[in-house]
Amino acid sequence: MKWFGVVMVSMLLLTIALVSADKKNEDEKNLIGPSLNRVARAANGVKDNNCHYEKTQWSPCDEKTNVKTRTLTLKKGDETCEKTKKIEKKCKKGNKQNRNRQ
Repeated sequence: MKWFGVVMVSMLLLTIALVSADKKNEDEKNLIGPSLNRVARAANGVKDNNCHYEKTQWSPCDEKTNVKTRTLTLKKGDETCEKTKKIEKKCKKGNKQNRNRQ
């Protein structure tokens, strides 16, 4: 009976230690994450200059290219920000609009 109590207390202490270690690792990831993300973006040539854009709605899917587009217009930022950007994105497979037209 005495051993059972010792084993239970040991398991409880081990569980507490593991939970607190996981929480500490999460906190460290949150501190490191954004700066690593910035480093990765800089390595890929993406500027970190706080450009904020207003987005238009996605265009209808172009059936020939299977691409839809959207325009971004600069809302806030410095002179290094592009005034407008055009983004292209592949349309989802099985788009109801495409299926109905065929």
